[in-house]
Amino acid sequence: AVVATDLTPLERLRRESSLVAAEASLLLQEIANLTHGRARVGRDWEKAAKHFLELLARNHGADRACWYLYDFDGGLCIRGAEWAQPGMESPPDVPRQFPLDQFGKWVEKLMVGQYIEIEDVSRIEEPELREILERRGMKSVLAVPVVEGDRCTGWIALYGVRARQRFAPEVIEAIKVVAETAAGIHRLQKTRDELEESHRKLTVALEESERLRLAAEQASRAKSEFLATMSHEIRTPLNGVLGVLSLLEADPLPATTREHVQMARDSAHALLTLLNDLLDLARIEAGAMTMVKQDTDLLELMEQSLAAVAQPAAAKGLTLMSLVDARLPARIRTDPARLRQVLLNLIGNAVKFTERGRVLLQAGLAASEEPEICIRVRDTGPGIAWMEIDSIFEPFQQGCARDEGGRGVGLGLTLSRRLTELLGGQLEVVSEPGCGSEFSVRLPLPKWDATIAAASRPLAELQILVLDEQPWRREAICWQLAEWGATVRVEGLAADCCHAVLAGPGFGEMLAHILEACAARGSRKRPKIGLIVAMGADREAERLAMKLNAELFVEPLRWRRLLGWLRSDAAASSAAPALQLHESGQTVRNTRVPFVLIVDDNAVNRRVTSALLEKLGCRTETAASGEEALQRMAEGRPELVLLDLEMPGMSGLEVARRVREGQAEGVSPSLRLYALTAHVLPEEREKALAAGLNGFLAKPVSLEHLRQLVEECFAGTGPG
Repeated sequence: AVVATDLTPLERLRRESSLVAAEASLLLQEIANLTHGRARVGRDWEKAAKHFLELLARNHGADRACWYLYDFDGGLCIRGAEWAQPGMESPPDVPRQFPLDQFGKWVEKLMVGQYIEIEDVSRIEEPELREILERRGMKSVLAVPVVEGDRCTGWIALYGVRARQRFAPEVIEAIKVVAETAAGIHRLQKTRDELEESHRKLTVALEESERLRLAAEQASRAKSEFLATMSHEIRTPLNGVLGVLSLLEADPLPATTREHVQMARDSAHALLTLLNDLLDLARIEAGAMTMVKQDTDLLELMEQSLAAVAQPAAAKGLTLMSLVDARLPARIRTDPARLRQVLLNLIGNAVKFTERGRVLLQAGLAASEEPEICIRVRDTGPGIAWMEIDSIFEPFQQGCARDEGGRGVGLGLTLSRRLTELLGGQLEVVSEPGCGSEFSVRLPLPKWDATIAAASRPLAELQILVLDEQPWRREAICWQLAEWGATVRVEGLAADCCHAVLAGPGFGEMLAHILEACAARGSRKRPKIGLIVAMGADREAERLAMKLNAELFVEPLRWRRLLGWLRSDAAASSAAPALQLHESGQTVRNTRVPFVLIVDDNAVNRRVTSALLEKLGCRTETAASGEEALQRMAEGRPELVLLDLEMPGMSGLEVARRVREGQAEGVSPSLRLYALTAHVLPEEREKALAAGLNGFLAKPVSLEHLRQLVEECFAGTGPG
């Protein structure tokens, strides 16, 4: 038996489908190209769709082909594109859009994905629909829905105009596939519309963003200039206020007047602190604050921070103490200036709000997965309620309990938290009303290795007796000495077995008995005696120290000096202050009389700076302008010049450039030039150093700042 099948129609259908697919691919590419802005969407899409309909109609023998699109919002059907044999186009009076309900059940069937085939239009039962089709010259119709995903968006219709025509089922299925491709083309066209709209919105947004960026930069520059100007204008008179107060404090005054001067000085310093905090916060907000990290001696930084608040703490009778875990590295990688600023804020707050008791600054290892250092500031102040803890870190906020009698505007903690975060750490607080507060600064230790960080024991094999009437201070001193390896006792240790005795002035009689007992036994080993006294101790403590041949240690304890004294006399002397003592006890002072020229256009600042320098033993002259300064330099030959940077006429920067470039006749290009200015921003410092100045002092300048400068320039005690 032989079964024969004619494959010609199937092959023809396959070829036609391939041709349609190829044409559809070209059309898709054409639409894709349009998304790059090569042509307008509406006109080019209609041209492409018409070409597509022509291909479809010719392949299937239709006289006319139309692509209809739904407008569901308007209830309309729109003829989007049409192709027809010459002379068989839609009549000119036929509208391009018509109501959807005009086609009745046609639309319902197409909407659910069914096709409609009418071989003979004259047999349509609906008279209105039959009239519409006949008036347009149609004899047969094939309508195939265009489905995008699960939604019908229109239909493609093939018409027989010259004669009735019937389409084979396989042709109808092929047209369905083509309709899906057409739906993809239409979807691309809508995507193109959306892309164009998005591009337009994006362009507008970018233009608006650029406008806002320029406005923000201009506002930031204006704010920076305003802050710099206001800082300069405030610091200039403030320099005179603080300078005059320093001069008054050095004179003999009645007790009431001295108290008033101290109150004025404290208020001026509070204003200066507020000004500095505002500038730092503005720089942080502008992203202009940079951290300069370097190897920093942690113990020295802590001692410097405590020393800065020693006087107000002593005035309130508070005990200040620093403790360091011996496992910590001696030097850490951080920005010392910014970390000191954070610690000063925290310690200053603790002293300010604590009326009695103690303030402890302690550094140790944090309990965390990664190596971290934790620096804690503990006080015995009023504490903070838990509901207020978050608010104290907001600008211009303070806890109610801490507000009573406190000064400040609440910027210190805000600035401290921001600076700690810039250092890569966290600032936390634990507190309870009536139980004091503990602020913790946690910083990473990237180079710390727990396997090699063995405890440093500089006092190993030493036995030390600690005598103190304050239990808390005695325990703290014992803990620190034990951390460094010493054997510490508070009683029951024979005097001749001690290497040293640390005691308060109240144990003078006991110390005398210890020394007498050693002498009576003929012991060759005499313990060292160290007296711990509060800042501002009276002459009685000094006389006791001379009687016992003891070393005086003023609170807060400087552990570096104490370590050197305990280990050897040489180490103790190397850790002493810059001004050393002869064996006779007289201070060694430089017998030179430095000659300093002060250049400032403000008369009050000239007088104040001159008076402060004269108290340090300097000879001074003044100049009110850059031109006068160059003349005085040539005539008087000063050894040091303090230059105000902002002056009418020739500025301080211009004076420095002329001196360094050898343009100032009779003036040595190597003359020491230091800026003494109310400008404090880093960029101003960079300008000063670039102009050739040796250093930079910010107003208001204190007697201590000037003392350090004189020692650095003339006594050889500084780095130069």
